[in-house]
Amino acid sequence: MAETNSFPCEPPQLFNVYVHLLKRHKKDLTSGAFRSLVAHRGLHCCQNKDCWVIAALMAYLTLAVCLLLGHQTFAKNDAPCQLSKWNNGYDTFIRRHVRHGTPTSLDQNEWENYIKNNGGCVRPTQSFLDPKDLDRVRDVCTSRGGKAHMDNLCISKQPFTFVTVRSEMGTCSIRSIRQETKHLILACEVLSNQCLPVHFEGNPDSSKPNNNARGCQDSQSRDHASSFKMTWLWLLSALLVGLFIYSY
Repeated sequence: MAETNSFPCEPPQLFNVYVHLLKRHKKDLTSGAFRSLVAHRGLHCCQNKDCWVIAALMAYLTLAVCLLLGHQTFAKNDAPCQLSKWNNGYDTFIRRHVRHGTPTSLDQNEWENYIKNNGGCVRPTQSFLDPKDLDRVRDVCTSRGGKAHMDNLCISKQPFTFVTVRSEMGTCSIRSIRQETKHLILACEVLSNQCLPVHFEGNPDSSKPNNNARGCQDSQSRDHASSFKMTWLWLLSALLVGLFIYSY
């Protein structure tokens, strides 16, 4: 006896099946269970051209939603001084890199005790700027003190002197302590209407600013179309989701 298809193949019914799956697994759209159900229920019932068109549309919808969620979660700005997606970015930057009370020497024991007592064992490489330089550090994210480097990064016009400590994760055993003088490379984003540093980027190649580059904050005035490369995907996905859920 031929197997009875428990999921009708007319497009409206298939449409409802996918909406049901999307709702049921909305908290884990990439789960194996979701993919298996989609594959089983979609491919099992698709026996005609119209059904395959709807199935392909549903597959696109699932992929679009996943891409949208991933983009919103992990994407970084593609130019300096754009609105930050990380509300605590500046505070975290200050807490990690512009601390008061850091050792004033390069003594290994002092630094090991300092890192142990300040919860730094989970970060094997740490760079510490002099708190007296805070205003200069903030200026890197302006056109006075910084040049656009790449993505959301700016590079300081002037070199800074800072201490870089490398330690063993977990044990805090010091591997090296080195005083460096380099141009700072910082991620700069807008928080509370100010362009502020939110991330310290290493400069292993001792890069220097390009004199022909824009000022860090000048890049804010450029066309932001590239910042919204996925806007069309967001809008189309939202429209499809709205129509599908409304019809359901």
